Amino acid sequence: MELIISTHTGLEDTLIHELKMHGFEAEKVKSAKVRVKGVSEEDCAFLNYSLRTANRVFYLIEEAKKDNIKAIFTQPEFSPKIANIMAKEL
Repeated sequence: MELIISTHTGLEDTLIHELKMHGFEAEKVKSAKVRVKGVSEEDCAFLNYSLRTANRVFYLIEEAKKDNIKAIFTQPEFSPKIANIMAKEL
């Protein structure tokens, strides 16, 4: 799967360095955007919570469709009860 991660303009190289520290290869695609390839759903959740220089982590929709992703959450702060209900419905 492929992700696009947004950051502030000028922090792209810092974000790429941070991703490399976590074991991911990344490349700058344009101002304030970095691409990461070969990541899993778990990696996406990990990156959402652990990157300090990133603003948002985006799935590419066509990639998500190919990988049969059933849901994409933009705000993953759910209570454990709500998360379990949502997981059962998916």
